[in-house]
Amino acid sequence: MKNKKVLVITTDTFLPKRDGVTTFLANIIPELSERYKIRILAPSYNKKHWTETWQGAEVVRFPVSSLGLSGYPAVKATPWRIKPYLKDANIVWVNSAAPLGASAMMAARSLKRQGHAVKLIAFTHAIEWDQLTHVVLRSKWLKKQLIRLVAYLGWYFYNKCDHLLVPSEGVAQELLSKHIKTQKTVVPLGVDSDAFTIPTRREKLLAKRRLGYRPNDVIIGYCGRLSPEKDVETLAEACALLRQHNNRLNHNLKLLIVGDGNHENVTDFLDDKYKITGFVKNVVPYVHAMDIFVMPSLTETTSLATLEAMSCGLPIVATPVGHIKDYIIKGYNGFLFPKEDPKLLAQKLYKLIQNPSLRERIGKKARKTVLEKYTWERTIVKLQRLLDSL
Repeated sequence: MKNKKVLVITTDTFLPKRDGVTTFLANIIPELSERYKIRILAPSYNKKHWTETWQGAEVVRFPVSSLGLSGYPAVKATPWRIKPYLKDANIVWVNSAAPLGASAMMAARSLKRQGHAVKLIAFTHAIEWDQLTHVVLRSKWLKKQLIRLVAYLGWYFYNKCDHLLVPSEGVAQELLSKHIKTQKTVVPLGVDSDAFTIPTRREKLLAKRRLGYRPNDVIIGYCGRLSPEKDVETLAEACALLRQHNNRLNHNLKLLIVGDGNHENVTDFLDDKYKITGFVKNVVPYVHAMDIFVMPSLTETTSLATLEAMSCGLPIVATPVGHIKDYIIKGYNGFLFPKEDPKLLAQKLYKLIQNPSLRERIGKKARKTVLEKYTWERTIVKLQRLLDSL
């Protein structure tokens, strides 16, 4: 395609870090690069400024500082450092109102005032001020002021955009309730259903064996960061309760936590029956070893990790937060439990542990849900239509 439009994507998290935003970008950028000249502005985790090429896109890396929240270091970026990389842009797309994204928004607004015909859009992957409510700070007053500041900045920056992309109608309504009136389009996130498949019985047994589990072990799994808002402590406590009240489960029940972060509070509840992997590049073999997937988070927007587990045919037990409460249907593809309630979570888990046929039936419905509504092909089609209309 001749004379491709220039699409500049800014993100405060990027590969090699693995999270919902990086998974999203890793799946859409190769497709979009066929239609657009893409430049990505992203963090440099080795704290150096450098440029690379990835999947047909130019990637400009900016160093990070030692400051940050929930495992995300702040990018050292200012509007005047960002501005030169936006001057030829037709569309500037930010993925958060964090330091790099906020700087890009200000730089794009400056170019607009100078007469540049650039469109500014944002994808709201998370409600930043909601996430901050679960960050641990010594000063409650400071935390309150920080939440107010971030909420104000979100209101200010998102109202300056030409268009907002949101992963669900619930997020759209949340933004509207905060008086963010910019036009919004719902673009559900997707799953690579060809990679995240239902394993055969032999494949599941092999996946368990490779991780040191026995065939009759029941593996309760979680994938994601270990940070306060994920509340993996509730999952750990629920597993401890199950073992205390059932001698057989004390031998066969295992907890597999796939992710990295601070896990001191998690290990308070556990013994040698748990495994924390740390960062892994490919989570599929770990998800294939699981029998039940739990998402105990206190806040989410979509939760790609949950959708990926569903695509692998796992029954889900999750908190009713964000978009999760819309796609998890009680008794059909999973179960919901109240936040920070290990006793009720233990009850839901016990029901599934005791009934393998129920796990299988619910797991198949979980994958059906993903195939019908949450594939990357659907996501990319909606994105291309929107970008072409700008």
